[in-house]
Amino acid sequence: MTAGPRIHSARVASARARRAVAALLAGVLALHVAARDIEAPSTAEACAPVHVLARVPPPAFLENLAVLPDGTVLFTSYLAKDVLRYDPQRGVSTFAALDAHPVSIVARGDTFVVAAHGQPFTAGPAFTSTNRFIVLDAEGRVEKTVAAPDARFLNGTLALDDGVVLAADSILGAIWRVDVDAGEMSPWLDSPLFAGDPTGRDPRPGANGLKRRGSELLVSNSHAGTLVAVEVDASGAPAGAPRVIATPGRIDDFAVGGDGTIYLATHADDVLSLQPDGSISTILASGGEGSTAVAFANGADAALYVLTTGGFLEGLGREARLLQLRLPDGDQGRADGGRPGHCGAASTPIGAVDRRAGRAPLTTRR
Repeated sequence: MTAGPRIHSARVASARARRAVAALLAGVLALHVAARDIEAPSTAEACAPVHVLARVPPPAFLENLAVLPDGTVLFTSYLAKDVLRYDPQRGVSTFAALDAHPVSIVARGDTFVVAAHGQPFTAGPAFTSTNRFIVLDAEGRVEKTVAAPDARFLNGTLALDDGVVLAADSILGAIWRVDVDAGEMSPWLDSPLFAGDPTGRDPRPGANGLKRRGSELLVSNSHAGTLVAVEVDASGAPAGAPRVIATPGRIDDFAVGGDGTIYLATHADDVLSLQPDGSISTILASGGEGSTAVAFANGADAALYVLTTGGFLEGLGREARLLQLRLPDGDQGRADGGRPGHCGAASTPIGAVDRRAGRAPLTTRR
């Protein structure tokens, strides 16, 4: 049913998992993300006005988001085991309180599929045996759980047209096919181009974000700093060998614009844009500490949501935030509360979540 190389044998996968987990934990324990050490291509600055829509006190790790047609944003708070909801009219609240750590979330009809870890990656190698998928209904109630015993580090997800979900495995360097209705997971494709560091020295994950661009699946590889493309046929199976289409250097998750521009979270302070001609621009130069994911507001290229971790892995101890960047041509932004000389996150709070006060919205400022 699929083309190209498949999931490796259990022995090889287990060895790769052990090396990757050791590297990941070394990076966590050092509270350092090696993304800062990659020399990215030179960029032009074309920065955007920024608004802070939600704040989560440290320690926090906002990881992934889904934007709904009514403008609601659902986003995962990994360490807190929550899926949070930002409503432009009502502010921030808890959409779902889970018994696992949510990584990514993807809409699938009237439900949402969450890739999750039963234990956090900060707890040690045992987390690699706790992967699962959680299906939520429109109200945030758990409908079912799909076990993922062969996965080692579920990360980005993508729903295909038939409702099947693809999921990146950052340790195995693979993509899984998840039949949510049947409750089954099977190999879709693996490739060296999806892999992390085979020596185990680099803590950055391999396959990370997944997006569609026409008939192609795009995959970010954080370790390699690359974007990889795979043709997908009408049945949802891979139709060719993966190939590298860009090497931006620093990349976590990403979003593909209607004009072909690709916006990149970097897991550093900035957010970049990759133009169709291969040039790279900075659209947020500071204020995006540990940026993990980006998504367009209701599919409109003029506004971009950005999630941050507050520099959790770097040991910065700052609040994690949901940001909104306005991207009309010619707009220029300011950073650090509006001080001139930087492009970054101006402080315009709209909502906040405080775990000390429970799992309810705190303040909403219109």
